[in-house]
Amino acid sequence: MVPPATLQMLVENAVKHNRFSGNDPLRICIREEDEFLAITNDLRKRMGVQNSIGVGLENISKRYELTSDKRIEITETKDKFIVRVPIINNDEGHHI
Repeated sequence: MVPPATLQMLVENAVKHNRFSGNDPLRICIREEDEFLAITNDLRKRMGVQNSIGVGLENISKRYELTSDKRIEITETKDKFIVRVPIINNDEGHHI
């Protein structure tokens, strides 16, 4: 389990902050890695988008602080943006 709307917000952030077209699509990959969901997208920063990066990520981080002792991990490379969100198991006693 992950907090509600987490995946939606991460995909929306990728679309908002990156350039793409029909001939040059934005690739977003969601996969399980260890006890995380890793959401990776191509990094092609869109010109003209104000420095609003971080608001959605901060909201997701705060949701984890309220529901778990686990934290999200954010990595930016030259060509990829990766967010790893912990999978919270029901048997941990936390409610989302």
